[in-house]
Amino acid sequence: PKPLSGFGALSSLAMATDLDVLGKLGDALKREQSTSKPDPWIGSRFQWLRHEPPPRKGAIGKEMFKRWAQLAGFDVSPPPAPSESDYLVDGLPVIVKFGLRWANGTMVFEQIRNRGYAAGALLGLEPDNVHLWVVPRRVLWRASAEQHGPETRWLRIRPSQPPPVLAPFGDTLVAAEASLRLLLEEAGGKAGR
Repeated sequence: PKPLSGFGALSSLAMATDLDVLGKLGDALKREQSTSKPDPWIGSRFQWLRHEPPPRKGAIGKEMFKRWAQLAGFDVSPPPAPSESDYLVDGLPVIVKFGLRWANGTMVFEQIRNRGYAAGALLGLEPDNVHLWVVPRRVLWRASAEQHGPETRWLRIRPSQPPPVLAPFGDTLVAAEASLRLLLEEAGGKAGR
């Protein structure tokens, strides 16, 4: 076997902690035998989100959408109880679905229902890119697939090739804002501010 680099004599190996010894062995094996690709999230502004529990990720995604909509000039308020929407955006009931890109290159937006909102905001983050679609409920429902039975659906997309049905409703923040303004206009909301 090769001598372990970082440990000169046997006496220094004896003085090393168990963690140091196996840590150095693991580092050497990683360099020699690893077939895994580097994690694209390392160094990303969104890396921290990957370590949050799923319900917390969803809550953070909703808050991120809310702050973006306010920054874009929309009035965002909580819906009256009971409601299945997450926000009223200039009076339009909106649900927010949040997804991070998985290792296989896809994003998944889960727990989509067909009631209680006029538009669904799909906010997706990649290590080096963001996506936002603001989609009418009927389009979102048709584009999604059954998840846990007929009442809930999910939408799995590859952000590099989103489904054509989503094209009119965003991808970039500017395009998503335009989609939201058009949906508000169609609904008689306060669009065009």
